[in-house]
Amino acid sequence: MVTVHRITFTAVLAAFLGSARLGLSHSATTTSTDGVAARDGFGNPVDWFFVIKLPVGSFSPDEIASINEQGFDVSSLDLSDKHCACADPSCDDIAATPGNGEGRGVGLCYLYADSNNGTLSYFTDLGFDCLGQGGNDPVSQTMAQLYEGGRYEDPSFEWSFWNDQLGAAADSYEKDVCAYSSYSDESLPYTECSTDGDCGMRCGKSASNYIPCSSDDDCASGDTCKQISCTARDLPHYYSGCSSPYAHSKGALGFEKDGTGFFLQTTTPNYPDPSLGSTYAKLGCQLDNNARFAQSFFGSTLSASTMLDMAPALARARLCGAGTNTCKNGTAGHIVDFNCASEHTRGSDWSILDTAFSGTSTKEDSTSLSVTTAGAKPTALELVVKAEQNEVPPWLHVAHTLGADLAVASWVEGSYGSGSICAGDDYSGATNQMCLADDALALALDPSTGGASQSVENALAATFTINGTRRSWALWGDLTSDTASHAKYAVESSAVEPGASSAGYVVSGDMNQQGFPCSTSCSGSQNGRGGLFFGVQDAELQASVQDLFTMVCACDDRSGEYGRFCGLGCGWKDMTPHAPVQGAPNQQSSYWSEKGQSWTGPQCASGGDPSYDHQTIAYDSTTRAPAVATPSADGGITITPFFSPDNSASTLVGLIDNATATVDIMTPSASAWDYECSTFGDSGCAAGCSAESMRADPFPIFGALLNALHRGVAVRILTNDYNLPDCGGGNLTMLPFLALNGAEVRAFTTLAFVHAKFTQIDAGTSRAKTAVSSVNWSQSSYAKNREAGAVLGGAGAAALSAYASEVFEADWAQAYAMVNYTADFYDMDEPSLAALTDTSMVEVTVPDSPNAGSDGCFDVTGAFSATEVASDASVTLVANPDNAYEELTARFNASKSTIEVMMYQITDDMCGVMAERAQSGLNVSLLLSATIYDDCDCEAARACYETLSAAGATMRLTPRGCFNYAHQKFYMMDGESVGFSTGNLSPSDFNDQEVYPVYGADGWAKQNRDFTVWVDGDASAVAPFKEVFERDWAGGVDWSGGSNVHCG
Repeated sequence: MVTVHRITFTAVLAAFLGSARLGLSHSATTTSTDGVAARDGFGNPVDWFFVIKLPVGSFSPDEIASINEQGFDVSSLDLSDKHCACADPSCDDIAATPGNGEGRGVGLCYLYADSNNGTLSYFTDLGFDCLGQGGNDPVSQTMAQLYEGGRYEDPSFEWSFWNDQLGAAADSYEKDVCAYSSYSDESLPYTECSTDGDCGMRCGKSASNYIPCSSDDDCASGDTCKQISCTARDLPHYYSGCSSPYAHSKGALGFEKDGTGFFLQTTTPNYPDPSLGSTYAKLGCQLDNNARFAQSFFGSTLSASTMLDMAPALARARLCGAGTNTCKNGTAGHIVDFNCASEHTRGSDWSILDTAFSGTSTKEDSTSLSVTTAGAKPTALELVVKAEQNEVPPWLHVAHTLGADLAVASWVEGSYGSGSICAGDDYSGATNQMCLADDALALALDPSTGGASQSVENALAATFTINGTRRSWALWGDLTSDTASHAKYAVESSAVEPGASSAGYVVSGDMNQQGFPCSTSCSGSQNGRGGLFFGVQDAELQASVQDLFTMVCACDDRSGEYGRFCGLGCGWKDMTPHAPVQGAPNQQSSYWSEKGQSWTGPQCASGGDPSYDHQTIAYDSTTRAPAVATPSADGGITITPFFSPDNSASTLVGLIDNATATVDIMTPSASAWDYECSTFGDSGCAAGCSAESMRADPFPIFGALLNALHRGVAVRILTNDYNLPDCGGGNLTMLPFLALNGAEVRAFTTLAFVHAKFTQIDAGTSRAKTAVSSVNWSQSSYAKNREAGAVLGGAGAAALSAYASEVFEADWAQAYAMVNYTADFYDMDEPSLAALTDTSMVEVTVPDSPNAGSDGCFDVTGAFSATEVASDASVTLVANPDNAYEELTARFNASKSTIEVMMYQITDDMCGVMAERAQSGLNVSLLLSATIYDDCDCEAARACYETLSAAGATMRLTPRGCFNYAHQKFYMMDGESVGFSTGNLSPSDFNDQEVYPVYGADGWAKQNRDFTVWVDGDASAVAPFKEVFERDWAGGVDWSGGSNVHCG
């Protein structure tokens, strides 16, 4: 046995610190030991330690309320107040690429607890150094034992690294090389190159030994001659395809025969890093930035005999490194490209590694094992091993094994992040029972309630006092955010008192809550992989982690309204094709909601004056009667229906292209299709983009309007002022660009909000045409949503055109100039000024429908054309709120047999109107958007749909695979009348109030300006809307309860 006396710098430091550390539970006095162990920051052996590495960014706990209210897009949070003062890692002497550690020091701060003191502490409060830098920190002190006293090459000492995300370690660098295909055996050798021509042609290696070739004839039968591409690669390449079925596991271990050792579990990609052989590689010195996100570490001291007992269980997880092997000095092999030590042959009677890492081709069921640490304070640990063939949520398996409800922090992100699992819900009727049962594990739903065996609730945010200031960070996954967490740990959801003789579990793991129904099968994502978990029962640690969890997606009534996703994870996905039923959210409260640490979601009580409300005088809605036109009396009326995402853009571009004198527009907002050109800044202004980029924006309506201006057409745009002017500085957004090219842009003040989507050309002339629709100025509305509207024209529509023009002129006269910037304001350079003043015609490209060629989604393109309204029919145009409510309810009440509605949302008072008609015996069929953007609108709609279902209405939800949102708003009565509107069936759009005062006066309401068109007595005018309704109805799904209407 190798004997090592750990004195050196830590002992000197301890002597220097002396009594300054006597008040701390973690003593700076180094204990000499001849055993390998998990060690604290001063090198003292401990039975176990737990480290939570913090992310780069943290925010004020006050922001938790805004996350609850506004959702998990934290891009606007202030992360500038850095909680971490660690220096950047010094990597130039060990990393292949100089400067690897630059900017990563702020990711090296951490919280620490161990078997001597289970309460989490900030590392500087203990006198520890920054994490993983080879100094006085627990990970460095533990890993240092591998590199001391010749252990790295000593055949009597076993060590191993495993990591499913190896590929960008400290010895890695990026280089342009010839690569036959993406990281595969055929991609070798890596020859440096500048172009594909440097690489030449080669046959497939599998059959022709990768020989040079000029045609397929030069290759073996069935093989092909391919051009080798010159591609940027991280080199030397360690095949990092260690995915399913291998373990999602990371760590390192070191043991002496017949002695003790350490077992270090981590969640950090490329770390601990074996790439430098016998030289320790610091955390943060790897090619990829692995210091950015939060991570977790669990170290334990175990005897070699205990490790031998654990080894068969570890094999079931199928631990891996690069490819299917680990980097180790055992006889089971190692990664050839790593600078690992040579293999050492020894008897199989004691080889830990040969057993523990022999599971690369093994398929055995998950298991668990109780082990005891081998230090001064022996502690029981529960090892839980998840195997890939048990296709259940990993943390549910852990909770079931431990018999404990858990709150879990893991990488819950938007692609595969699963919702919370609740023991009080009913999953018995859910698709695949939500993959919550496995006979081999005795894991089953409660036979009486259908509930999961335990609750597993996602922890969403953490808060801790750092240097006297409370700081918070995210506990979910987000590759774009500096405050995200890749750590994986859990705490038992049970009451605890620090110092109590019994305690619940804290669990360190290496797997995420990712899988079904976010994946399409039970084997998807983490459900189909292996991993390791260590559970420790320590009252101080349990209490400390519970206090850390500021916000949990609890199993309560609130999260039940959001499908247990709490607005996070993959809840936005259309999962109905593979998981049409996801369980009934019966559980109404949880340990975390009772503690006041649960996610509460948006508070939807009536709020204050919205920022866009600039109404200055009271509005009387009784003075303007609707306009009614009849073809027989007034001449022909044409109606041209259009529907997004198929032909709205082409129809409205064509309308604008035909304008010869004027274009008047009402739109709630204006967003460029190039996201950068509509980006809002951090200082209450719109950042915009360069004039060159703005002029080239692909939004077809923008291009059509710009061309109209350059033809001499007068363009007026009436919209809402959101108090977000352009920031200036050379960039601008869409409306200022149009204004600087001659358009007039004004802010609406007549009511609280202009919600109308209205375009009129050549008002006051025989060429006048008026478009009314649900289509907003956004890419989603034109190219991704279902929307509906029509263009009205013809001599008989003169009264309608005049009415629309009168409404526009009245609102325009009351509005104020919103965009009055000059080119000087933007301080433009010559290329930008040239783009702004260029009067040549821009090319307008109308995109094809995303549903073109689809079997399951109805593409309207080319299906309908302009039709003449029947001579005995009538067309009515009404401006909401001017008698619009009365016009709508009168038609609903006059219906004799059927009311068919395709609507974005129905809420509040309008819900009662529809319910009355359903209760009266009419056949009321409602096709509703499967997704509603605003959380509060969504909640109101869900409540309404429960009411409508009870009243006897038949409801289906639109196909989410076809549209982002079904934002259309139309109604059909008895097959003979159709109405289409810019407004929803909600009080802000249809309201029976007569006078609308300004904010602060009695009776104020968030009332919108909208338009509604009615065509009565013409089945041919109904037909296009009827066909869209029926086709989308057939592709949709039955409404089955509030939770299958997605919010967000």
